[in-house]
Amino acid sequence: MALDADTLKRVAHLARLRLDTADLTQHEHSLNAILGLIDRLQSIDTRDVAAMAHPLDLVPPRRRHRARRSCRACARRSWCGRPGCKRCLCAP
Repeated sequence: MALDADTLKRVAHLARLRLDTADLTQHEHSLNAILGLIDRLQSIDTRDVAAMAHPLDLVPPRRRHRARRSCRACARRSWCGRPGCKRCLCAP
């Protein structure tokens, strides 16, 4: 798919962009190069390629688990909310 000057002007108008006539040819060449790359990527056969969520096999970092005793207020509800409480499970 190639963009001509009229299509580029229409797209710029819809996007509320003001393009100068001097910049129009430069943007036309740049966008046509990008669309050409997309066409090349879409022509690649990817039927045998497994889908992945991330290009690298990463393992998320894990924090060390430390068990703490909870205070009486935490036993009644999920957290006591007292600042500086060292016995609560909610304390950092």
